[in-house]
Amino acid sequence: KHYSDEVLLRDRRSYAQCARQLLDLKLVRVTGRVKSEVGMFLLLRTDGSLTLIIAARPANRLTRTPPRARFCNGEILSAFESVDGGVPGQPGSIAVILAPSDSPVYLGMAAAENCFHRIRISENLEQYFVLPQDFFVRELGNVDMAYDGQALTPTCRVRLCCASLPMGVACCSLYFAQRIDDARL
Repeated sequence: KHYSDEVLLRDRRSYAQCARQLLDLKLVRVTGRVKSEVGMFLLLRTDGSLTLIIAARPANRLTRTPPRARFCNGEILSAFESVDGGVPGQPGSIAVILAPSDSPVYLGMAAAENCFHRIRISENLEQYFVLPQDFFVRELGNVDMAYDGQALTPTCRVRLCCASLPMGVACCSLYFAQRIDDARL
């Protein structure tokens, strides 16, 4: 069993509105195959925005554990030294950093909060990340909806699935994000 926002799922109108927004943002798409259903809930952030959480435990149980992602940890960061008195991260300050080894060091900062939503999954994987409940096409407000090349009528019932790999899928998302980044370098 997965966790879903029961309040959202019981309020059909709000859930359909949420599904329409996810469709418009291309975060979900229509699917006809269901191998695993995921949970879905929204978290309110301190700035008032919402974060979509996909609870993919059923899909996690169907995957093997990926290789570990190689990221810098606190122990490695604590071994760096500033040799010129600059303060890293302070505006107007330039610091020369000595790395703890002879390996090249690349420092950068990027907002990765939406990184996983940019990793699109193929149609053969979508069946593992299907949202709870089905919808009539008319509930989704999309009159031009199609699936497998067939136009869907307003009375067709459809299921929605994730169009991108949910963060935390047995840590596969983190592994895939790193592999994609490695390939770009």
